[in-house]
Amino acid sequence: MHISRRDFSRLVAGGITVASLGGQVVTRHAAAAGTAAEPQVVITGPRHDWLDTVEASVDQITGRTGLSVAVRRIDGPAVQDADWAGTDLVLLHVGAEAEGALTAGRVQDVASLVSTGRLDLRGRTGLEQALATADAGGALPGIPFVSDETVVYHRDDLFSALGGHGPESLDDLIAAAYQLTDDGAGVAGVVLVDDAATVVPMVYAFGGFVAEDGMIGLAGIESSRAYGFLRQLVADCSAGQEPARGLAEAVERFTSGQARMLVAGAGLLPLLRTLDPGGAIGSSPLPAGPAGTIGLALPTWVLGVASSSTVPERAVKVLQALADVRYEGASAPEESVEVTSLASGNPVVDTPDDLRDEAPATTVHADQMVARILSREGQEALVAPVFDSTIESGSAAAELARVVG
Repeated sequence: MHISRRDFSRLVAGGITVASLGGQVVTRHAAAAGTAAEPQVVITGPRHDWLDTVEASVDQITGRTGLSVAVRRIDGPAVQDADWAGTDLVLLHVGAEAEGALTAGRVQDVASLVSTGRLDLRGRTGLEQALATADAGGALPGIPFVSDETVVYHRDDLFSALGGHGPESLDDLIAAAYQLTDDGAGVAGVVLVDDAATVVPMVYAFGGFVAEDGMIGLAGIESSRAYGFLRQLVADCSAGQEPARGLAEAVERFTSGQARMLVAGAGLLPLLRTLDPGGAIGSSPLPAGPAGTIGLALPTWVLGVASSSTVPERAVKVLQALADVRYEGASAPEESVEVTSLASGNPVVDTPDDLRDEAPATTVHADQMVARILSREGQEALVAPVFDSTIESGSAAAELARVVG
């Protein structure tokens, strides 16, 4: 069978159960003795909507664990050296920041916590295990609690550039980016975060298909067009700047006025408004592409255990409580779905019947789909062509085939 783009989005959302506490109130359990016990378990991270939800639920978390929990926010998109002091659990952006923290020994390896029996994730889906095995070494810097859909952060001049309305299509977004670019002043029209969670929904909105192991097929004409458009957008609307590397650099450019729009995961308005209080910053959903609106939310933030925590066992206990909450009452996602193999060429949704009949198929798990996209090799195959001018759009298909193996 063939899976449509919207079905793929639904499956992935089900596989990762988008946002553990989002829209939920943690079920209260009877508080154990020592509820007010000190020291507190401190959760530190940038100003993100998810931390607001956690803070609103600390009494319930205490009721589950018997531990006192506090949320500490930092006024920046990334944890700095000074922020680690007194931190027990830390919110890190997926990708370079989280991997760097693990490599530097700043956070404990969640896979190790599981293998030694200190953390039990059997009540969750297989995403954590899939992520841990997607990269060499099998290490995991934290549990991916937060999954954000891609949005466009902007100021009021976006509406002026579009005649008084927000972007209703990717064409609108691209047109506004060109209008807002000021090469003379060094102001970019738009800056994109160079991660899969930002780029993949934009590419997918142009069309494409789900390929073997859940990777998005880059061989399709629609996807090649998407890479062409996005690469040209980054090149023409950067006002001479090199592409931003990482969330922190992209946020800095936007909040300092070096870029008029920011395309990134949702949930950052509290942080952006703190960094630029007079900027009148708002957000709009990622507009529809030729294939329509794609609601695809990939993991964007992980919560890890700080190696410097003075109460590591308490921190793990709170992490366990949050992990357990995430799946309470959640309906079980489909175990697997049959998807078209990359080997069949370009079997998009409207494939002719003769090719549709010949296309080989494979059964994969939603968790494996997400893990392959978020692996180092997956991000190189899916993200790099947008920001690296030395990679031809057409070569992305060959790179994808190599990654899929």
